[in-house]
Amino acid sequence: MRERKAKPKAKKGQKSKAAQHRQSCSGRGGFMIALLALAGGAYYFRPATTPPILEEQTPAIVVGVVEEHHHVLPYYAREVAKNTIPVDGKATILHLDSHADMGVPRAYLKADAHMERFSAINDFMITAALTGVAEHLVFVEPPWSNQFRCCVYEGSATFQFTVGVDDQNNVRVAGPMARRLGHVFWRDGQSRTASVDDLMNTRDFRITVINEEHAHLDDILVASIDRTKPLILDIDLDYFATENFGAIPLRDELGISDEDLMTAYHLAWDFPELSVEYLRKGDHKGRESMSFDTERARNIVAGGQKSALATHFREAVSRRTSVTSERRSLLREFLASIPIKGGHLRGDEPEVFFEQPFHVPEPRALSEEVDFALDDMLAARILPRLQRPVLVNIVRSPGYVPVRYLALLECRTLRTLTEVYGAFEVSHEGRVDVTRTGCEGFRSVTV
Repeated sequence: MRERKAKPKAKKGQKSKAAQHRQSCSGRGGFMIALLALAGGAYYFRPATTPPILEEQTPAIVVGVVEEHHHVLPYYAREVAKNTIPVDGKATILHLDSHADMGVPRAYLKADAHMERFSAINDFMITAALTGVAEHLVFVEPPWSNQFRCCVYEGSATFQFTVGVDDQNNVRVAGPMARRLGHVFWRDGQSRTASVDDLMNTRDFRITVINEEHAHLDDILVASIDRTKPLILDIDLDYFATENFGAIPLRDELGISDEDLMTAYHLAWDFPELSVEYLRKGDHKGRESMSFDTERARNIVAGGQKSALATHFREAVSRRTSVTSERRSLLREFLASIPIKGGHLRGDEPEVFFEQPFHVPEPRALSEEVDFALDDMLAARILPRLQRPVLVNIVRSPGYVPVRYLALLECRTLRTLTEVYGAFEVSHEGRVDVTRTGCEGFRSVTV
């Protein structure tokens, strides 16, 4: 029988190897348990992670260039489809133009891609009201325009109207001031106004009109435009310079210069010299209180040259009953002193020339006026105080914008918009010839 050897006893004050091992294991285990507990506590009591700060993205601005003014309507339809301009969302159109463009369109009630087919260059604004695209139409009227300020306001005013269709499916406009604006709300040579009780499928809308040269233009616009609603900025390039379909044949067929046409136009309306100095004065009553400087006209009359031009203008001048007989006599004498070349006229050109806005200054004067309108007025006083527009349209208006000034006006307007809103992509409507202006520094797409 094998004897079991006795384990050696530990010396006094000295722990056995087994005890030392147990203590060693116990110490390491306790340390690991404590470490796990600490880690668990750190997990459960860790402060919430601060979410990263996301920079608010400024919505991309849609800047569309079109030829004819009613070509903006497909842009409206696309924004309606995206719900950036909801139907009946009370959007505002800020309309800078030498013309009101508030004629009466054919009846079409949907804000979709088809509405352009029922509209024309001079009635797209009422189309926008009829289809619910816009509820507030704001017209900044330059001093050579006489479409609203001739009849219903001095300085600025806002009017309430209703648009709808009658029992013959003709679009008509109703409101306290509608009949006085029959020359605006017209179609096919007829005033298209009515009583609101005679209309169906109606929508209410407002028109605000204000003189471009008003000293408080920016304050009035800010007060009248609802910043919580979508804004459409509409800039017709004829706002800066405009011909008309009476002036073009007078120039092209008879050889009359723009300078002589400007003198005749100002005599016919008794407008003052509508220069940049006039615009900077900020006197919205100045056009009616100041008379045109007749020195140039009298000097040409004194030159003794005679022509048959006054014969073409005989009836048109006789209808200028809003000016004095002395002014009409000077107008006749001036026209009779302008040399002309042989050419063919239909017969109504002089009347159209006097009735439609006309303003074609020489290049240096135009440049100064554009600087005032874009830099001093739009970029400095107006656009920074309004909401960022959902849509900007720039309109070339062939037949109205002088061809020689088109590139200057379009590129200059785009550059100012870039200074206000930052970089953007220029959308050219499919019927636009991009190469006609060749504005540099902008990425272009065709829609």
